[in-house]
Amino acid sequence: MNTIKFCLKCGHPVGPEEKFCMGCGANIAEMQAQQGAGNVGADQPTQAPQQAAPQQPQGGTFQQPNSGFQQPGAAPQQPNFQQPQFAAQPGFGTPGAAVKPAGDNWFKKHLAMIIIIACVLVVGIAAFFIIKHVFFRFQKIDAKDLYKIEFKGIESSGVATAKLNKYSDLTYTASDTMSNLGITGDDDEDSSDDKAVSPYFEITESKLLSAWSKAGDAKEARKMRDALLNEKAGLKITINDGEKATGLSNGDKVKCVVECNDDYLKENNIKIQEKEFEVEVTGLTNGTKVDMFKDVVLNFTGNDGAGRVTMNTDEAYPFVRISMKDTSKNGKLSNGDKVVLTARMRNAKLVDSSDPNGTVTLEYDGNFYVSETATQEKEFTVEGLKEMKKINVFEGIKPTYRYAIPYLRVTGVNTDGCSEEIKNGVRFYIKDSSKVLKQGDKFVVLAYARSSFTESGYAIEGTPNEDGYYEKEYTVGDDAPTYLTKENAPANVEKFNGVFDKVKADLTKKGVDRTYISGFSAGGKITAMAFSDSKTYLMENNEASTSSTKAYVAKEYTVSVTTDKGAKTAYALVLMRNPVISGNEASVDMNDEIPYYTAYMYEKQDDIKSRLESLNRNYSLIEVMGAAAATTAKPAETKAEEKKPAETTTTKAA
Repeated sequence: MNTIKFCLKCGHPVGPEEKFCMGCGANIAEMQAQQGAGNVGADQPTQAPQQAAPQQPQGGTFQQPNSGFQQPGAAPQQPNFQQPQFAAQPGFGTPGAAVKPAGDNWFKKHLAMIIIIACVLVVGIAAFFIIKHVFFRFQKIDAKDLYKIEFKGIESSGVATAKLNKYSDLTYTASDTMSNLGITGDDDEDSSDDKAVSPYFEITESKLLSAWSKAGDAKEARKMRDALLNEKAGLKITINDGEKATGLSNGDKVKCVVECNDDYLKENNIKIQEKEFEVEVTGLTNGTKVDMFKDVVLNFTGNDGAGRVTMNTDEAYPFVRISMKDTSKNGKLSNGDKVVLTARMRNAKLVDSSDPNGTVTLEYDGNFYVSETATQEKEFTVEGLKEMKKINVFEGIKPTYRYAIPYLRVTGVNTDGCSEEIKNGVRFYIKDSSKVLKQGDKFVVLAYARSSFTESGYAIEGTPNEDGYYEKEYTVGDDAPTYLTKENAPANVEKFNGVFDKVKADLTKKGVDRTYISGFSAGGKITAMAFSDSKTYLMENNEASTSSTKAYVAKEYTVSVTTDKGAKTAYALVLMRNPVISGNEASVDMNDEIPYYTAYMYEKQDDIKSRLESLNRNYSLIEVMGAAAATTAKPAETKAEEKKPAETTTTKAA
């Protein structure tokens, strides 16, 4: 507890617990020590310095302080006060006592506190700038300020759509090009596209800077705008959880939710807020919702599989045109088939259309109509067609061939054994008719009903393929045409005797009344010729193909020639091209009813041998044993002709 009541240096009152003078900052403990050194009794209370009594002026007079009043005419005088004097106390104001400046002691005592306060101020200033950079650098944008929400249609059928409220990409490209060239437009003029866009998507500098308040200049504002337009921003909006909301009426609320790439936008100092918001539906008109297929009635007539469809032309709306989507099916319809009708708007004023597949509003004759789309389709099921008589059209047909095994091809069918309905009403085709076949191979016959067939009430039995053809598979049997070969010739060569008989009859017919035939001079007019078999040959082509001669079947004959001048012996070689066997039948290339053959007649048998040797150069000559009876033809006698050099006579097929 302090023992002094007043500061010994400045006279300021001192409290009992104070350690420093509140007036000058002097140390109370030091003053108490100084007071003890001045022989001040510890039991004497410390008193405040006494004010010295005013001194009387010299000469025994007292000077009254100027009260501020003056005698009239007297010069103004200043008040004259005496400074109060205090009586000297022990240890206070004593000459020779050292006094320390109060400020030095206070600064030293509070240095640590001053440093702490200074550090706090520095940290606070730094924190202020950090907070400003982190929390106040972002351009905050309400999501709804970026989008244009549109409502179209009529009451109870309105459609809401949303899109970024911006200019076209071409407008921004042109604006950036002008900016790079240093060309600036007039801010007072309307921007391109003649519509108000979001201020954040503007192109004029003043409007950009007004919207982008965090941008330092127009260049930075454009940069932030372009970042918002960039695909990386990921801006996407849904309306009632979809791309669009339908079935709306005025006064309804639609919920809009915006998604974006927050990280990318923060990199560009942009923050999208209020990403969920509601918009009230307005602007829907009163109109009629169009059912394009109202009152449309289809009539199906004809037979099942050949049905036709017609429809009434009394359409409910004069601005709607209805047609069949695929008219190629008309006339080929079956019960259960689907018919698709297409309805299109026409002769109406298009009031509004959001997109090719969006709701459209039309005005016709002063009335408003709304349709989900400008073009619609509707599917109908075919029914009520008469059941047709089903026929197995493959019964009675026979395949027709070209060439023979091993070059066999099936080229068509023979319908001689079929009914007139099938002959005239069904077309047959061979699937892959170019395929070369052998015995046991498979081939497919296709059948297609003509319109006359179905219109007559007939249908092909079975199920058609995806192209509308009916199919049946066949196998190449042992009765299929087969070329005569060295393997099958011994067992089948005699089947050609009937063909050779036709050749002998034809040679005799040509020789009668002549003196010269097939290179042989008879020496008189021929009246009869008798043929005796000697040998039968098969000559196979070493380089056969489907377009060449595959083989020859040949017979060597001894011919007795009777003329009007006597008898003579000749040696004949007859060759027939491409011998074919089909079951028990044999055939060669034909010229109508006459086989296609080549005949050589010589006076010497060795000439036959020479001819065979010449043919053996390109063909493999095989002698096939076979017997045949000689035949004789006796035509009327004719005048002998002059002998001519040997020659070859050939009858060719058409």
